[in-house]
Amino acid sequence: MLSYYEVLGVPPEAKPADVRAAFHAAALKYHPDKEASRSTQGADSMQPVSFEQIKAAYEVLQDSHLRDIHDKELALHTYRQHMNFQDELSLEEMESMECDACPHFS
Repeated sequence: MLSYYEVLGVPPEAKPADVRAAFHAAALKYHPDKEASRSTQGADSMQPVSFEQIKAAYEVLQDSHLRDIHDKELALHTYRQHMNFQDELSLEEMESMECDACPHFS
């Protein structure tokens, strides 16, 4: 699972100005109208990044409510990987549990 932070190359504690700057840099690099984006897309990472992913990441990380939801989904994903759950759990169930790897749920 590629997080929106990874798409834009910013840390989870990045400020809105940092997110905006990373978006502009990525948009210039990966914009479909740019010839260079076609030849370098995905060359500097294991997973290719599309311009649509960059736009989606920016829209979510700029909105505090959507960013909070994204952070909780990432924490849930991390928690499930950490605990090797086979069954689905809801956010409410996760919030009632404690995990050192998941600061959003403690």
